[in-house]
Amino acid sequence: MTPDDAFFLAAHADPALDAFPELGPVSQCRLCGVPGLPQRHRMVDAIAAQLAAGEYEEDLAAEYGVSEKAVAAVAIWMAKWPGAWE
Repeated sequence: MTPDDAFFLAAHADPALDAFPELGPVSQCRLCGVPGLPQRHRMVDAIAAQLAAGEYEEDLAAEYGVSEKAVAAVAIWMAKWPGAWE
């Protein structure tokens, strides 16, 4: 495991994301296959990238079908883990 992998895994295990719904098995992302990452990290990363680009939280909640609280949790998470979604 590289330092970048450790950073990525730690960032996505942050309890700040607990407000975001699980989207599949917690043991492994079914899309990218990274052990230890739930599938929700893909949506979290996409929302974070759009927030970083200046999109509004309300619009992203509607687009992704999640609560505004979940999108706000991603915004808080972004401040704690700069660049973890890239």
